[in-house]
Amino acid sequence: ALLSRRIRQRIPEHRVGVVLPPGIGACIANLAALFAGKVPVNLNFTLGRAALETSFRIGGISTVISAGAVRAKVPGFPWPDRTLDLKDEITAAGGKAGMAPWLIAAMVLPNQWCAALLGMPKRGDREEAGLLFTSGSSGEPKGVVLTHRNIIANCDQIASLSILPENCVILGCLPIFHSFGFTATLWYPLLRGCGLVTVPSPLDTRRVIDAIHEEGA
Repeated sequence: ALLSRRIRQRIPEHRVGVVLPPGIGACIANLAALFAGKVPVNLNFTLGRAALETSFRIGGISTVISAGAVRAKVPGFPWPDRTLDLKDEITAAGGKAGMAPWLIAAMVLPNQWCAALLGMPKRGDREEAGLLFTSGSSGEPKGVVLTHRNIIANCDQIASLSILPENCVILGCLPIFHSFGFTATLWYPLLRGCGLVTVPSPLDTRRVIDAIHEEGA
């Protein structure tokens, strides 16, 4: 809620770039962008510079939300001048003191009232809810628009498989710039209300195994 108001004030563009690994930061950034009436664009930071610059151009992206640790690990990324640090933006928006009224509101008010306080649109349907980019293996990266209806339908399809119990804990380690990571390990747990444990990289086998064992994923 704090970050969404900050985004609404500071970012005039319709789409907002997000460069973060799976984790609570990525969840917050994606939710805040949508709450602000923007479209989150989770960018593939493993692509080459030319492909990324094409993604920026096609998506009309001039602002990116990231973190200092991520920027240090991908120095070759074409960071735009308006690269915002997630932690700094939340702190500037009010930090923990600013979160308290929203926490109380979330506990005592009907969900619709909280949405109204945030100025969220009442209808999503076929409006754009996310933009993903292909890897560019057959030329320039191509933008793939996902609507609210797309994401909800995909999550309903996952639920209809009846392979995940209501109280399951899902391991999220796939990048959220990938369609599966974006849907199955970002939006599905939020919509279903099940547990989510994240590991920044699927290639970190030791941490993946430890997370499965320690968290019962």
